[in-house]
Amino acid sequence: MERRTVLTQVKVGIATVSAVSLAGCSGDSDETTDGNGDNISGENDGDDQTTERNTADTSTETDGGDQTTETESMVKLAEAAYEFSEGESYTYDAEFSGQSGEQGWEVLSVDGDNLTISRTYPTDEGQEITDVSADSGRIYREMNKVIPQSSFFRNMRETQFYAEAEEFESGQTFTVDASDNGLDYDSETVEVMGETTVNGISCTEFTVTSSSGGIVKTACAADGYPFPLSLHFEQAGVTLLDATLIDSNRP
Repeated sequence: MERRTVLTQVKVGIATVSAVSLAGCSGDSDETTDGNGDNISGENDGDDQTTERNTADTSTETDGGDQTTETESMVKLAEAAYEFSEGESYTYDAEFSGQSGEQGWEVLSVDGDNLTISRTYPTDEGQEITDVSADSGRIYREMNKVIPQSSFFRNMRETQFYAEAEEFESGQTFTVDASDNGLDYDSETVEVMGETTVNGISCTEFTVTSSSGGIVKTACAADGYPFPLSLHFEQAGVTLLDATLIDSNRP
């Protein structure tokens, strides 16, 4: 049984999705879940922010001036611009927030910076559908106010940031700076596993491990997609989110 709710909470102005909360979506702190396992992103209630993507300058030069010793630089994550198209949709078979079923995202309309998204999600009564309208920078936050399990796609989107930060190569390893996010770890290690396919779509599998070791995410990212094609998210060995793309439409 499907039930549909229509919400029209349109925000005026242009904002950006928080990139600072990315590391927070894999936080080791007690605030990682809200008791129902829903809000695992660790995003605060303040205004959205962006973090510039760059690498720390960690090279040092000797007094002789003819030698340079380089140390590993850390990557700062930021959201790359993504413009949704009308009719674009993604459906996942997922376990999240104590519910198993389909998590769906369908773009019903695009009007300038404003989006209307149809969100499908499982409940104890069956699949439900809620339509939410907001500007592109606030759409995830607006969903969070009114939809159970609304942080599902925010966590999916933020996981995609890792693939947008670096051009992936099999065997590659890099470190992400998480020191400014108020968490109990200060970095994450990203290891690129290699190419595979999910639902017939080629993607690159990678793992993200917090420096504390408590958080492990395994995902598969495809070029040009807003969300990873699959994501398995664990905290202290407990699965918080598991999702695999089962259908999509990309106009």
